[in-house]
Amino acid sequence: MTQTFTVEPEPVTVITFTVDPVDGVLDAFYTSYIAPLHGHQMSLYLSDGRDPLGVGIGTAKIPNATVNTWQLRSVRLDVAVPPDGGPLIVDVLNNGVSVFADPADRPAIASGESSAVVSVFGNRVFAPGDLLSVNIDAVGPVGAGGVLTVTVVVEG
Repeated sequence: MTQTFTVEPEPVTVITFTVDPVDGVLDAFYTSYIAPLHGHQMSLYLSDGRDPLGVGIGTAKIPNATVNTWQLRSVRLDVAVPPDGGPLIVDVLNNGVSVFADPADRPAIASGESSAVVSVFGNRVFAPGDLLSVNIDAVGPVGAGGVLTVTVVVEG
């Protein structure tokens, strides 16, 4: 079981830190936060500090803790260690359902590359109370890739 602490330094900023109860240390794998950009745009981050990465269902979730309904604009993947032999493929879910209508639209970092951006969604709506999460659907077969950051840009 994890403990979650929320800090709200500004009315539109929600920063959520989740601490691993086994060692009581803030781990990159368990970190998620929302940071404001300019205007009515926000950037949401999920990070997975594992190296190598593994296929699996993400446990960190970003809540829409605002009173606004946001629209998803883009998803960006960045890794410190590129995948090798095949792509690193990630799925973004809203309340447990993929935001991509077609699995081919999911963001994928090609073998040897370190980033990817997509902006085609089947469901763009991120309403109050919704929860975003990330699954890693595929990793490079020769080298999985490591230290992943997923950035979701929303606009309201």
